[in-house]
Amino acid sequence: MTLTQPSNPARSDVPRAGEGAAPLSRRRLIAAAAWSVPVVALAAAVPAATASTQDVYTATIANGDVSQDGHSVTFGVDAGDQSIALALALTKNGAPYTGDVTATLSGASGVAAWSGSGSDITIASAAGGSADLPVDILGYGTFWVIVSVGGTSIVLNVTFQAA
Repeated sequence: MTLTQPSNPARSDVPRAGEGAAPLSRRRLIAAAAWSVPVVALAAAVPAATASTQDVYTATIANGDVSQDGHSVTFGVDAGDQSIALALALTKNGAPYTGDVTATLSGASGVAAWSGSGSDITIASAAGGSADLPVDILGYGTFWVIVSVGGTSIVLNVTFQAA
């Protein structure tokens, strides 16, 4: 490595040709400390992000005329139909989820109600990660089913229309 003579010979923080490294000045110390802060912060954050173990839950509709993302469905119902089972596929970290599922109806007045239940229903999903929610058909329209699984809430859009 070739060093050239600095244009300002009074500067003591630049090595001169033929000399060793310049002594550690306050300016160099502060600059080094300032540059090391982002590196230390990044190094500390990476292991924390890699060690994160937050579970990912999904709920999709498994029957009827389902949208591509599985979050909307349309059922063609006849005037004489009284109920339908809303089939759900449930996963936890990509594997079938087995455990309690709570569901709430929203905007369903005059359209749907839980069969024999109040505003919320809690059921256990089957071993294969499926759950059937019994819904009474009261009329035509669109409503939402808010599914809570593992602390995650997923909103599903359901429409009853004439068959």
